[in-house]
Amino acid sequence: MARHRGSGLRLRGVAGWPLAVIAVLLISTLGYVGWSSLGAMVERRADAEAASCPQGDQTLRIAAEDSMAAPLIESAQEWSATRPVVQDYCIRVEVTTHRSADVLRGLVDDWDEAEHGARPDAWVPDSLRWVQQLSEQRGDLIGSQPLVLATSPILLGMSEPAAHAVRLHGGLRWSEVSDLVEEPSGWSRFEQDAWGRFVLVLPDPATNPATGLALEGVLAGPDATGPVTSEALAEQGAQDTLGRLWRNEPREVPPTTREALTVLGRTTDPGAEAFHAAPVAEVDLYRRNLGLDGDQAPQTPIAGFMPGGANPRVEYPLVAINGGERDTTLSRATQQFGEFLRHRDQQRVLAEAGFRVTAVMYYPNPAPGVRWSTPDANLASADGPTSQELIESWHGQAER
Repeated sequence: MARHRGSGLRLRGVAGWPLAVIAVLLISTLGYVGWSSLGAMVERRADAEAASCPQGDQTLRIAAEDSMAAPLIESAQEWSATRPVVQDYCIRVEVTTHRSADVLRGLVDDWDEAEHGARPDAWVPDSLRWVQQLSEQRGDLIGSQPLVLATSPILLGMSEPAAHAVRLHGGLRWSEVSDLVEEPSGWSRFEQDAWGRFVLVLPDPATNPATGLALEGVLAGPDATGPVTSEALAEQGAQDTLGRLWRNEPREVPPTTREALTVLGRTTDPGAEAFHAAPVAEVDLYRRNLGLDGDQAPQTPIAGFMPGGANPRVEYPLVAINGGERDTTLSRATQQFGEFLRHRDQQRVLAEAGFRVTAVMYYPNPAPGVRWSTPDANLASADGPTSQELIESWHGQAER
């Protein structure tokens, strides 16, 4: 019997590999999208965590001398607004005004919050000398290297007629001051015989940094740029110089530089003045003449005269203070804030307040009585131990 072929159609089979490729591509795409979403979510969470500061907020309390307080407050507000993060803490800077002597005494003894408020985590005194004293008495409290924010040259504050006479008739160098005050008719050098002796007051250098720095200027010598050393201070010539300055002061010396300036601002007749000059930081004279220091401005501005030779200057440091609960965090915050203060725009804020800074050359105007003179050279300051020896030598003149 013959065989017949089946009449049904035979369907060709479909290959499976294209479907597998599609599946792989689909899985890969979904995986990439999922992984990207997960990565973005992690990044958003990390950003949110950083912005919210997982450890919370932390206040950096800075005690500052009055002259520094206003510019520091302005800069502190600007920096705090950026929400700076240090060791997972958001830092906010709070600046309060304190006399440097009070801060030193409070830190060396037990800090009295009832009298002074919260204990500071950092300090900007009106001289590097205060930090040196703290280092000598309680070195364990120094939490960072002092960072000098600004400087201010030492001037002789005088009535305008007195300063005019000195400028008009040859000027005066720091190295000449001790001989000048010894002369019974010192003002004759400046063709003002009727004014008699040139009387200089030097408020206690232990609490008035301008006095100590002025003494360094006198002791440095005509051509030296410092610093005054312990060996130089021990020489008889240096002791004789201090003796001349000491014994030619008036019987009553104002206890502070500010009080000396107040007395100078009461009269413009050098012949009637109890004294004619007092050392002062340029920024403090600027503030005094404008009444920015809390007292009424003098009717006639006090003139600032810069003697020739290497000129001493005040250095204004920022230093972290140990002893709190989070020393490491606040010490790092202090250093970061200090670097912020070195930015050009923040240096401008300090310059506008009357300080000398390195980043900008700017002098506020009006500035009655202040000429913003350029010194012949800057005198390098004595180190801490020598500064203390100078204070002790000055006090010792009473026994000679």
